[in-house]
Amino acid sequence: MGGGHRYAAVVAAAIVTVAAAAHGCGAFTAADGADAGADGGAVACIPQPITADAGAPDASCGEAGVVDLSSSAGHCGVCNHSCANEGCETGQCRVTDIVTVGFVANNPPGVGALRNGTLFFAQADTVYQAPSAGGGAVPVLMASAVGATSLSAPFIARERGWTVADQKKLVSFSLDGAGQPQVEAMGSMGALATDGTTVYWANVDNGQVRVVGNDVPIFADANVQGVYAMATDEHGLYLMVLPKAAGSTAKLLLRDPSGQAVRELLADLGRPIQLIIEGGHVYWSDTGGAVWRMDQATLQKEPVTQVDAARPFIKGFVVDAQSVFTVSAVDGNGGSVQASLHVAPKCGGPARLLRSDSFWGGALLGDAAYLYWSHQMGVARMPK
Repeated sequence: MGGGHRYAAVVAAAIVTVAAAAHGCGAFTAADGADAGADGGAVACIPQPITADAGAPDASCGEAGVVDLSSSAGHCGVCNHSCANEGCETGQCRVTDIVTVGFVANNPPGVGALRNGTLFFAQADTVYQAPSAGGGAVPVLMASAVGATSLSAPFIARERGWTVADQKKLVSFSLDGAGQPQVEAMGSMGALATDGTTVYWANVDNGQVRVVGNDVPIFADANVQGVYAMATDEHGLYLMVLPKAAGSTAKLLLRDPSGQAVRELLADLGRPIQLIIEGGHVYWSDTGGAVWRMDQATLQKEPVTQVDAARPFIKGFVVDAQSVFTVSAVDGNGGSVQASLHVAPKCGGPARLLRSDSFWGGALLGDAAYLYWSHQMGVARMPK
């Protein structure tokens, strides 16, 4: 994989429940007996054992006649799962290539941000924008403009686009390509996070975290080797860190908004990859194929789902009001690799395979209706 793309998953995380009930045909968007209002205002789902068999739904789905789950647009693969009028094939919603780009060996596009129907992504030395509904890609930033050779997947903050050039320069640029890009920070970039206004970046070399515009570290701990992932909300900055002590596993820390205190919330978290905050919970994925979450009020940790052991390295995941979607591969390397797309109840339950294909398992993006990912020749989308 090109160096500029190894941050695609992290950048996307800085910036989406499904499973049939074990006894038969459950709703695609909520488990049987769900109550309204819980977990961030969404229709609540009922946690099920991760090892439970989701079961084969029946063939009626409440309809008058027999439903063909392999091709029904309104019951695709499982009852009540609509493909948004884009077609159902072999029990899966149809995948559509919405952007086509030139082939670059082992360096597919890195999807990074969605904004007002526009998709932003990077490939090798260029950041592009394209309509999320499909259309031609337009370049908005070239790496040569900042004396670099590669760019990472972009994200959006302060009404500008942001990307990492050559893994060492954090660059901001106009979303329409006008004006000159600005090099905002320099260093060995690791995890990135933003609340839309403040941009945080972690230094790979020393594990320190800084805010763009201030060279004084806001987090520096001599006992911390590095920062796996970060996310922020009104409670402060959440950090997944790796202690220096031999044999240590990751810890979840919270730096309060005032910067006066950093406290440990959870320990012994293995090796996390990404961190997302949604609906009163902190979610994270790890290299063992698991997704976990912590209740922000009680600090209780609980498992969400476990993907196929054959492809356990969760490289991208999206959390929405009801579901967790994951894309996982055999390992963390890039290029065009076999990857699997799963969906599971955000409150906990078995992961259901949506697609297994040769697409790059880097960042995964989602909006209200679709999932987006990249492969060697462009960007694809599939209805949720």
